[in-house]
Amino acid sequence: MTTLFINIKELIQVRDKSVEKVSGKDMSILPTIKNAFMMIEDEIIINFGPMEKLGNTKA
Repeated sequence: MTTLFINIKELIQVRDKSVEKVSGKDMSILPTIKNAFMMIEDEIIINFGPMEKLGNTKA
């Protein structure tokens, strides 16, 4: 089953690449996406990003 969450105020801790750990000064960096969407399929996040990139998908 696929679930689409839209108009999320802010997604927190989103990174382009997976990191094993964050320490030191890197802990002050908190990447976020405002006005976001997130798509989940079979309990796995398969897509996320800003609403502008979602297009005209019907929820």
